[in-house]
Amino acid sequence: EAIAALSPVTPENIGHGAGGHVAQLTPPDTYRGPWRKGEKGLADKYAADADRAIAELDQAGFGTACFMIDTSFCSDGIPDVPKGYLKKVAAKVRAAGGMIIGDEVQYGFGRPGTHMWGFEYHGMKPDIVTIGKPVGDGFPLGVVVTSREILNAFTEATGLFSTFGGNPVACAAGLAVLDVIENENLLEHCRITSEHMKAGLRELMERHECIGDVRGHGFVTGVEIVSNRETRTPDADTMVAIMNRMRELGVLTGREGHDGNVFKIRPPMVFSRDNADTLITAMDQAMSEM
Repeated sequence: EAIAALSPVTPENIGHGAGGHVAQLTPPDTYRGPWRKGEKGLADKYAADADRAIAELDQAGFGTACFMIDTSFCSDGIPDVPKGYLKKVAAKVRAAGGMIIGDEVQYGFGRPGTHMWGFEYHGMKPDIVTIGKPVGDGFPLGVVVTSREILNAFTEATGLFSTFGGNPVACAAGLAVLDVIENENLLEHCRITSEHMKAGLRELMERHECIGDVRGHGFVTGVEIVSNRETRTPDADTMVAIMNRMRELGVLTGREGHDGNVFKIRPPMVFSRDNADTLITAMDQAMSEM
């Protein structure tokens, strides 16, 4: 944290907050945000916050260099992002002279099910894409994808050099992962299995009042735990208790959201219907014991 404190772009959750060089957007949370599911113009309403952020950077004398976005929105609690939201934000940023950086570490490589990449699902094309984690399927590998024009400009400005960039063993691992995704039709598998899993989670919602919402797309699913469905009061304590009981039952899940009350269900691409049923059974048992 002492080193992180020196950076003007330290993310908020590290403890020092973002400096004046960074303007953060309000997450497009259509469950508990200011504008909710069923309302008209959700994409426009949430995208308008980009105008505020751009103005703040202009007033601070920085201008807008880029917009960085994790297309899965996992850290924000996996909200149901309004259709067209990212496309509208990207247009505003580009009009202000900035580029779009899409982080596909969590959502990329087929996890949306319907698309290979999260930015495709959102209908937005970034200028730079960062890829990691699943690209090597356990092998340490990260990738930056961009245009030759951008890379040449960056190289001229910085003298870019990488000792291990383009490592042939790492590249072989990445290519093997792409082959498996294509040959085993894992995108379609993800789409079908995730629909089955989400249907099971929604059945649990009918029986357990602590579930306030089930949302997400493909193999990135969120289950929000609340103490009251009407007030949508977040209940992190109950969520943690359920998560720990599921762990005892042999099922591991993640925890996300501003209030720490959202299950992050982001299984591997080979996750099967039987695996999904095991998860749902464990969650059902854990909730029934609360």
